[in-house]
Parts: sequence; structure tokens; C-alpha cells
Amino acid sequence: MRVTPEADLKVVEMVLTGAINTELVTLLNQDGGHAVGLSGKDGALLRAKKQVPEDGRDLGQVGEITQVNRSFLEMLIKKGYVPVVSPVAIGEDGHSYNTNADAAAAAIASAISAEKLIYLTDVAGILENGELLSELRAEELSAKITGGAITGGMKVKARSILEALRGGVGRVHVVDGRIPHGVIAELFTDRGVGTLVLP
Repeated sequence: MRVTPEADLKVVEMVLTGAINTELVTLLNQDGGHAVGLSGKDGALLRAKKQVPEDGRDLGQVGEITQVNRSFLEMLIKKGYVPVVSPVAIGEDGHSYNTNADAAAAAIASAISAEKLIYLTDVAGILENGELLSELRAEELSAKITGGAITGGMKVKARSILEALRGGVGRVHVVDGRIPHGVIAELFTDRGVGTLVLP
């Protein structure tokens, strides 16, 4: 689990909101998009509470999302903007919190009743014993998490996928973002190139 001392949170915000978010917005706008960069704190887009793991360890300014400002997002989308959101949330206590980007994406997708949520990652998709699982149902994914077949960073992503599906998202794709046109291949070919998870 990530640990974010309060002193380090300013660096996290500078990197996520100031550097990476700005770069993504620039790339999207260069290609004709109407992207707008946001922190989860803007318009109280993402609200969070301090995350406390089961062992009670203090993770610092790490939060779990409690609320998404749906009306703010919908206003931007209806006006034709593409929100690019960095996962720094505002706490119920007024403090900033570093939240998991996968969990933030799931919460946002659920809030706007997205038909699809696509995770771009640096692996082929969800793997079991090194083999790509091209399609799964939510209950199968849950069983694989419980059985220990899915571990590490993919375990966190898999839990977020289940949250998104429980929140009403129609389907979730996990695609290797390093492959050129990987999203197109996943969405518009019979077998796809990543993993599709269905409710």
C-alpha cells in the first residue's frame, strides 16, 4: 500500500496535477480534443476520508473516495469537454488525500453510469499463471482474487474493477497501453487484445 506523509503530498500534487495531468491535456488538445485538467479537489470533484488498513498502520495522507461530484462532471461532459482528473481528493476534514487512481476511475465511472471503463496498464491484461485471461465474469474475478491467482498491483486494479461493476458500469477492459492502437483492437475485434470483465 502506498504511504504518503503530509510533507510528500505537495510533491505528489505537483507531479500528478501539475506535470502528468497537464501533459495529457496538451496531448489530447493537440489531437483536436477539448480536454480540461482537473484535480479531484476542483469543484470538490472527489471527496475522500483517511484510509486506515486492517492492521491499523498510519498511511499518512492516503484516502479512499467517499463521494464524486457527478453534476460537475456531467456539466463539463455536456459542454463537450473531456475531464482529465488527477486522483488527489479533498477530505471531509479539509485536508488533501492521495487516492488510488484505479479506485478513482472506478468511482468516477460509476458516478456517471459509464457503459465502459478502460484501464490502460503496462501488462497484457489480467494474467493467470502468465496466460492472458481474455474474458471474465465478475464472480470469476472475485474467486481468482480470493484464491490468490491475482496478486500485486493487479489485485488492487481487480478490486476496483469489481467496484465499478457493482456501481453499474456495463463492462471493464484492461488493455496494455504500450501497444499502439491497443484500445481500438480491444474494442473492435472479436477476441480483443486485453481482458474484458463483465458483470
